[in-house]
Amino acid sequence: MWGRRARCLTRAPTRIVTQSQNRNPRNSDDGRAWANLGVALASTGDVDAAEEPFKTACRYEPENVKNWINLAKLHQAKGRGDLAKKAMAKAQALSAA
Repeated sequence: MWGRRARCLTRAPTRIVTQSQNRNPRNSDDGRAWANLGVALASTGDVDAAEEPFKTACRYEPENVKNWINLAKLHQAKGRGDLAKKAMAKAQALSAA
């Protein structure tokens, strides 16, 4: 019951973020918005839909350790250990700097 409802609710934020990005492609909040969208989608169990928002968050805010950790967790959840290790190594390098 909630799964279907949650999927419907998560489609609207995707459109809102995309529309915002089209109007102002270098808004400093874009990375945060994409990360929040990824977290929301992942929390509903839709890790497939969360992948692109997490990758986009890393592109907009490559220095944000949390973005890389989220991406690493997503890769781990999808059984991509090699990519998870790379993303976690990036997060560790950033936190050490």
